[in-house]
Parts: sequence; structure tokens; C-alpha cells
Amino acid sequence: MDLRSVVRKLSMPTFHAIDAVLLSVYDRKNLPPFELRLKAGTLRNVVGGGRWLAMGSQMLQEVIEFCGLTPESVVVEIGCACGIVALPMKAYLTKGRYIGIDIIPELIEWCDANLADDRFQFIDLGVANELYKPDALGDSTKMRLAVEDDSADVVFLVSVFTHMFPEEVAHYLAEIGRILKPGGKCLATMLTKDSYTPSLSRIKLEHHYSADCLCFDAQNRTRAVAFSRSLIEDMASKAGLSIIHVTPGQWDGRSKEKYFHDMYVFEKTSSSQVKKPEASLQ
Repeated sequence: MDLRSVVRKLSMPTFHAIDAVLLSVYDRKNLPPFELRLKAGTLRNVVGGGRWLAMGSQMLQEVIEFCGLTPESVVVEIGCACGIVALPMKAYLTKGRYIGIDIIPELIEWCDANLADDRFQFIDLGVANELYKPDALGDSTKMRLAVEDDSADVVFLVSVFTHMFPEEVAHYLAEIGRILKPGGKCLATMLTKDSYTPSLSRIKLEHHYSADCLCFDAQNRTRAVAFSRSLIEDMASKAGLSIIHVTPGQWDGRSKEKYFHDMYVFEKTSSSQVKKPEASLQ
């Protein structure tokens, strides 16, 4: 453990106490516990809850802008954490439905206890991920989302594909292609390998997983994962999805856009093109 990690660990009770005071002062006691919010954010964005709430509202606005989400939409969020987007979504979706999916049980448990109702559902996917859930038994390349075929208007994933290997992303895209309605859209934040320049980029990618995939380093491979544009296009095509828009993110050290990751928008072309997964965990 490096010095920064030691200092952070020793300071955690102080941050926790400051957070509790700010939640009380600003009447934010309905937010998830500090420890849960920290699983899906940095200390800077978590303490006090203000930035955390602003991030959730910003993500919701991005889904509206990029995917045409409406208050009547059926929307699926993969990587919902402890409700950072589900909270503002509760006020936005007047007639629509929301399904939040994550792989960390305690996050889903909080959402289920505090946010679930007839139109809001939360699902523990139960699969492994090298960074977030290495000990889980479920195989992420064989899972099946507990969502009906051709039922979702919008699917979105924030900072999910940036922590997965190519074979995992390919399977998730296939599942997204299965559950989206024809013409439905998916917003996914990604890192495009073609944009990586070591001297400029704000994320290091030192480990070559394959010719089309770079990872953070050999010890922490899924801390950041980038794919070539051609691989992303191929995986999407096999899933029955087309890339209809890409906005480069600031991570490459060149983009002046407001987003940190690359913003990919996929559209489902037709049901017939979607390859059905061979196995199921649900």
C-alpha cells in the first residue's frame, strides 16, 4: 500500500464525519450511506452529497440528449451503483419504467430498499469483474439480463465498458441488442484506443491485452480499458447495433468537449440481426 492510500485510509473517519454534518445541514439524509456512494465515486465527488447529486442529474441529462429519453420511456441502466441516476430519474419518469442493474449486492440492496416500486426495479447481476467483483461466481460472458426481448427504449452505461475486457463487452452488447426495441438507443462511455497518445492522454494504458485492446497496466488491467474503433464497430455490428454518434472525451488530452470519456451512441437496427446468448445465469 502506497503512502497516498495509507493517508486516505487514516483520514476516512474524518471524511465520514464531515459528510454526515453536511448531509444534515443541507437536508440530504435520504442519500445512500457514505460508504456506498464512495464505491461509485471519488472523495471529492462524494463528501457532502452535493457534487454526487449534480453528477447524477448531469448523467440523466446526457441520456436525454444523446438517446432521446422521454418521461414515458422504458430505460435500463447497467452499472446503476447506489442510485446516482435512479434518484433524479424518479422525478423524470412520469409514466416510464426503469431497471437498474449492478454487480455489487450491497448497492442493489440499498436501491431495492429505498427506491424500488412498481416502475423501478433493481437487479443484482451476480457476475464477476476483475476490478469490482473478482470473487463472484457468475461468468460475465455468459450472463443474460433479466429483461425481455425488444422491450427497452434506452439502455445506458456510464464507466462500465471502460473496465471490461473485449469478450465481456461483446457479450454485453449482444444482450443490449436483444433487449432494445428496434430503433432503440444505447449510450455507453468508452475509451477509443486510436485516440491514445502516451504523452498527452490523461489515462495511462501500458498493458497490451491484444492488438485491439490496451489496459491500464499488467497488475491493474481493468482500471482502464480502451478498444480500437474497428473492434467496437465489429462488436456492435454482431450485436445488431450501429454506431450513430461518437463524441471524443477529454481523456485523450486533445478533446475540448465537456465529457471525460468518449460518448458512444448505438442504435438497434433490427431484431433479426441480434445473436441470442447461448447461456443464462438468470
